[in-house]
Amino acid sequence: MLHMSSETASSAVSDDTVRPDHIHAAWQSVAVIARPSVGWVRMRGTDRLDLLQRLTTNDLASLRPGSGKHTVLLTDKARVIDVLAVLHDEHETMLLCSGGNAGRVRAWLRNYVIMDDVQVADCSTEVTAIEWTGPHAPLAIRQILGIDASTLPMCGWVDHAIDGAACRTIRIPSTCELSYLTILPAGKADAVQTDMLPTLTPAEAEYLRVMGGMGRLGAEWTDAYNPLEAGLLHMVSFSKGCYIGQEVVARLDTYNKVKQRIMGIVSNADIAPDDVIVIEGTDVGRVTSVVHGMTSATRYALGYVRHEHALADTAVTLRTAHGDASGTLAALPMREA
Repeated sequence: MLHMSSETASSAVSDDTVRPDHIHAAWQSVAVIARPSVGWVRMRGTDRLDLLQRLTTNDLASLRPGSGKHTVLLTDKARVIDVLAVLHDEHETMLLCSGGNAGRVRAWLRNYVIMDDVQVADCSTEVTAIEWTGPHAPLAIRQILGIDASTLPMCGWVDHAIDGAACRTIRIPSTCELSYLTILPAGKADAVQTDMLPTLTPAEAEYLRVMGGMGRLGAEWTDAYNPLEAGLLHMVSFSKGCYIGQEVVARLDTYNKVKQRIMGIVSNADIAPDDVIVIEGTDVGRVTSVVHGMTSATRYALGYVRHEHALADTAVTLRTAHGDASGTLAALPMREA
């Protein structure tokens, strides 16, 4: 049994609070994160999988009903529009995308529907979500939801009911060994009894993301970067047919033209996104995300660094709004000393 004392349960705290005990609960046991805004797009029609095959990076042709896979939606210049979890079933295919981005994803897909039998709907306002994260997440899900998520593959899911409402719990990428997302109707989050588990603030969730080296739309995933730079190689197939952005991705891979990659950055200065990373007077990259340390003034960050300079323990200069500051590149994931 999973036991959490009432002292561990979250009380009212500000969104920017980071509590070491809650971070360690996520790393070592389980914690939950409210995800009120998720992208939830429904596709129907006999050609829906064919359309996704032509527009995204991964090979989806072999997906069978009841299975899922991650893929990346790109511009024609191979820049990231979003990372999608494709959940394919017999009568419809659901796309889990970044919160606030479902409208753009829907519009992009519809641009390429010509004679195809495909209908695309943004269902994001109809749902909310709860994330379960940590090595004991399956145990918490079993005790609270009464379902077994322990054997789910990545992008696998279980359909179930909460308070009579149809829900879906999906395995998602994690910075804390295991993570799952429960999608439920809007307004039904209070029906899930998670009050005896640590509930992370937005700042705590962001801390885990940055320390774990996971990208986010608007930070590491933007139309300034391609999927190979963004560490999304495992979502790219080099054996499937053509898709939007495929020629650029293939050329980058074939000629080893990937110019930069994501690194961790550690600094005691007040650094911020878009600060320039400099080595020996040369601009070698940009900071993309920054969080404060749990118990110190140290800043931990993610940033894109030119490939030839992307080495852990390399000293860098950071050009900030307050002047130059020193920092060090770090391997991912990061942990505080």
